[in-house]
Amino acid sequence: MTTDPVREALSASAYEAAYDKAMTGRGDALSEEERAAVRLAREVTRTPGPGYPVPWRLDPTRRES
Repeated sequence: MTTDPVREALSASAYEAAYDKAMTGRGDALSEEERAAVRLAREVTRTPGPGYPVPWRLDPTRRES
């Protein structure tokens, strides 16, 4: 089974945390891990500019840690 880089990036807990912070006006408080997750998500989805792709929260294969 191959992994889907878009699903992996958009379902990462660090990306979800960054997205939540950005959507609540706290985008300037991202940790380095969250900033890296945002860069990866934008890269794999080819999102231009300052946009944030929507997190992949409905992934049934994802396990909470």
